[in-house]
Amino acid sequence: MSRIVVAVVIAGLLVPATEAARIPRIPTRQTPAHAQRWSRTDRSAAEFMVTLVRQKLTDQNVAAWQALHPAHQLVAPLDSFAACQSSIPSMGELVVVRAMRVESGPVWIAGESASVPSKAVTVRVAVRVDPWPDPVVVVQTMHAVSISGDWRWILSASQYEAFSSGSCP
Repeated sequence: MSRIVVAVVIAGLLVPATEAARIPRIPTRQTPAHAQRWSRTDRSAAEFMVTLVRQKLTDQNVAAWQALHPAHQLVAPLDSFAACQSSIPSMGELVVVRAMRVESGPVWIAGESASVPSKAVTVRVAVRVDPWPDPVVVVQTMHAVSISGDWRWILSASQYEAFSSGSCP
């Protein structure tokens, strides 16, 4: 299995990836300098998304589903969501998940008629995969929306369509 295939599978656990790359070393306990300048709301959205990515990559499917947008919970019931997530093979040991950027802007939610305000959170995920000595890194942007003061994540349009049709994305 090639390094790119592994990165694509890891990205599939999250949402369609925007970038995959290989790097030699990854610090595991550093906060990017720009994160220190984030507003409280941006920091909260970033922490939410980092937690969500960890949950999805470590098979904490119930917790991940509970944070899913309520309209998307209707098309991806917990049993279906958990079964689909559990069918994805483990790709290796999670090294680090780090929020790199947070931007405010509208997002269209699949199945809804209008866009809503969101926080677009770009995360960097590194996973150690045998037999490669260096981690596989995926960088991608996911949206968090606030519902009654709580962050929720949304399915991509293709994930929404797959769950709507009764299949796994």
